[in-house]
Amino acid sequence: MLGYIILGLLVKKDMSGYDIKKELEISTSNFTKSSYGSIYPTLKKFLHENLVSLNEEQIGLKIKKIYSITDDGRNHFTKWMKSPIDDIQSFEQILARVFFFRFMEKEEDITFILKQTINDLDVKIRDYESKQNYIQSVTDVYEYSTFRYGLGYLSYTRDWCQELLQSSM
Repeated sequence: MLGYIILGLLVKKDMSGYDIKKELEISTSNFTKSSYGSIYPTLKKFLHENLVSLNEEQIGLKIKKIYSITDDGRNHFTKWMKSPIDDIQSFEQILARVFFFRFMEKEEDITFILKQTINDLDVKIRDYESKQNYIQSVTDVYEYSTFRYGLGYLSYTRDWCQELLQSSM
């Protein structure tokens, strides 16, 4: 997940590892955590995979390493952005994708992804609801509360996607 977020930030502008960390703290800290210990290995991996390039700039006595997204990196990021959102993967996955919707080339892609996500959520919600009475009858209050949490999460996410879809039209 962090890798896609880093690529998305580099779509916006070239950045150093320090700049990436600061941008993450400002923009995505409500749904993802990061540290230099996770950012720099990701950048190193991306350099090896040719998803980013590295330029060094002399600033005074220091050398600043500036990372840029490559065409391969932009294609990798775009492919991820256009793929269906898997709501079960994580809360962070959904928010990271929506956070970068502004980089989608076509508004129709956003509409398609949101409609597909809403439909997928509706199917999962109906499935959960069909099992609710049985699960309540065979579990204790704590197990059942986690089931209700999952159902509530799916319902909230569907409603949130529907609001987003309506506001983007």
